[in-house]
Amino acid sequence: MKKYLLIGALLFISGAYAQKKITAHTLYQYDELGGINSIDSTAFTYADYRGSILSHQPFFGVDLYGGNNVDMWNWDVPSVNFTQSDTYSGNSNPLSPIPNYSNNKTYDASFRCLTNTESGIVRDVFTYTPSGKLSTQTYEWDNSGTWEADSKKEYKYDASDRLIVRNGYQYPAGVETLTTTDTIEYDGTSNNIIRLISYLSNDNGVSFEPQEEVLTTFTSNQPSSLKYLIDDDSDPNTPLVWFISGTYNYTGMNVTNFVGYMVFGGVPTTTVAVNYDYTYSASNLLLSERVDGMFGMYGRDFTYDADNYLNNVTTLEETSAGGSLFVSSEDLFYYQNTASLVELPAVNVTIFPVPSTDKVTVETTEKITAIQVLSMDGKVMIAQKAGNTVDISSLANGNYLLQVVTNAGTATKTIVKN
Repeated sequence: MKKYLLIGALLFISGAYAQKKITAHTLYQYDELGGINSIDSTAFTYADYRGSILSHQPFFGVDLYGGNNVDMWNWDVPSVNFTQSDTYSGNSNPLSPIPNYSNNKTYDASFRCLTNTESGIVRDVFTYTPSGKLSTQTYEWDNSGTWEADSKKEYKYDASDRLIVRNGYQYPAGVETLTTTDTIEYDGTSNNIIRLISYLSNDNGVSFEPQEEVLTTFTSNQPSSLKYLIDDDSDPNTPLVWFISGTYNYTGMNVTNFVGYMVFGGVPTTTVAVNYDYTYSASNLLLSERVDGMFGMYGRDFTYDADNYLNNVTTLEETSAGGSLFVSSEDLFYYQNTASLVELPAVNVTIFPVPSTDKVTVETTEKITAIQVLSMDGKVMIAQKAGNTVDISSLANGNYLLQVVTNAGTATKTIVKN
């Protein structure tokens, strides 16, 4: 049930700014007695500035470009570009390398990733719209030398380049089958989301038969209410039934609580189906997530280093006997300051106007070879290889980083779109 009730608007948690590179990620998985079930680690090395990431923290919101269609708290290993990766796995010895492991990425002229091949047998393939927006992401596997699709995400935009539809496909018996669809509605010509509707279907390869619907309404881009419906009789010819009604509570911009109530006969009751509580540090960093209710218990704890980089995510799950939580996994992230890595030197640039509604201009005495606009979690939003003016009119209002590459070095500046 957890994955169906975690929905929200993209609201980043603020924190101290720093710039580092991730050097390694290790996942420990435990049994209920604290014994280690498995260890998986990845070490990263880099070729150039594109390996740099920003302050890495969980954020509250629907990940409209990836992940599950109904996630609220999203966190992931920072997006990195590296030239070599060493991965280790094992129940007791984390230093036994997986044979012939490779991770190869290809890019187009605008630094957009075209393919990402892992282990030589699976890969992601990306396509883009003429304006540079992500169009499709297809997960493929190598079937005796032929790449075959396993799943796909498709993104559609309106005339203002706002994402309005995201579809998910599966390929049972090789047949492309629509299994999820999300529809995003905006407030007039603004980028403020006012409603998100998500449908989850079966994958019978015949037709799209919604089994679940999640309707979220927003106020000032923050989710305010949720309506969750299900197919309670598995009959595609009958309408979905309203099952849970939910409300979000905030302190400032931080969501502090979500409460979902049971619905009987189309009327919400006072029976709590699920309750989410979140705690924060004095600097608004997410510290914990706790879930309880009739669908079970779940939790996560988050810790950070001195620069507010996420360095440990501890996941807690309900014991088999019920009634209490145990540590089921730990995600450990390791970083290194970019100053201690081999990088191009920094250069002086001037950015104006800040804030801006449509375009920003870069002034420098050096020759510009590339410019990228990144979201505050390190995702590339705009990439271009020439020119000193960047059109940011298609971006949602908020803070971004402008990364300028010249023949003499690099510079990163914060810009504001409003």
